[in-house]
Amino acid sequence: MFKKSGAILLMLSMVLLSACGGNNSNAGGSQTASQTAGQTPDASSQQPEASKEPVTIKFMNYTASGSQEATLEAMVKAFEEANKDIKVEVEVVEFANYYTKLNTLLGSGAAPDVFEVGYENFMTYAVKDQLLDLSPVIQSDASFKPDVYKKLAYDAFNYNGKQMGVTESFSDVVLFYNKDLFDAKQVKYPEASWTWKEELEAAQKLTDAKAGIWGTYAPIQFWEFYKTIAQNGGGVFDKDGKPTVNSKENVEALQWMLDKAGKHKVSPALNDDTFNQPDADLNAFKDASLPCCAQESGTSAGLRMRPSNGISRSSPATRRKRTISSRTALSLPRTPSTRMPPGSSSSS
Repeated sequence: MFKKSGAILLMLSMVLLSACGGNNSNAGGSQTASQTAGQTPDASSQQPEASKEPVTIKFMNYTASGSQEATLEAMVKAFEEANKDIKVEVEVVEFANYYTKLNTLLGSGAAPDVFEVGYENFMTYAVKDQLLDLSPVIQSDASFKPDVYKKLAYDAFNYNGKQMGVTESFSDVVLFYNKDLFDAKQVKYPEASWTWKEELEAAQKLTDAKAGIWGTYAPIQFWEFYKTIAQNGGGVFDKDGKPTVNSKENVEALQWMLDKAGKHKVSPALNDDTFNQPDADLNAFKDASLPCCAQESGTSAGLRMRPSNGISRSSPATRRKRTISSRTALSLPRTPSTRMPPGSSSSS
């Protein structure tokens, strides 16, 4: 995931420079005296091109927090080596405090030049006109190809026809399972025909709480909820745009998420904070504490498959795609940064 976002950081940094350098106040004002007098200087008399002043771009994010700081540092180093006139000042903020800090910086006019925004929060900033419209820059840059991105993820950050961000990452929900643990308990591997019923039956056979082995795992959180309700035919809104959070399908899905720990005991207890640590579920899968897990690509675990109760099919194969969950984009503040080089301006 971070290899991809490294390319995006490179691209967005260049977008920033393009947006800010498009209207140079010195343009047309650097003629020599001989040119002003109508004379055409030869090559030997032309002024040497002034060296570029280094540009510092401040990039704030939360995805690297906890376990990927070194990965991001390597990406930035590679970018700076390829772009000697650009320096990237990175600030990694833990997710719990990220949006509080971002909102404070935006409100005080000290926003970072590039920052990460999750899809669930994107609209908050877009409707307030706090993000830079990248559309003019994208349209004028022949080297930029939007079709290299997953269309669903790219379009998620388009508001009223304006591209307000470029996809940094998106997630495929995939199934990871530990064949050794399945084999040890003589449990059949997951199949495409499985529903929640088959998942529960397998998880019950695989669970060994005393040994710290749980048959299945999925965190109880919003990001899991909206995917799980879709498996049960639910949704946040109906076809007419009316909220349907309390629908029968949604309530059933939430109860299923809770019952795996509370009733069936095939997942860690709800008050167990073991998996709140960075990459904890990934490490548990590696340590064979989770037999199987449906997870967003780049992360973990065991039988966290969450089959669909017959509404939609889950994938049996390790690292196979299931559903797309658009995640985060890199955005630029609409207000020009104070770190721009002299004579440049920001498009809006």
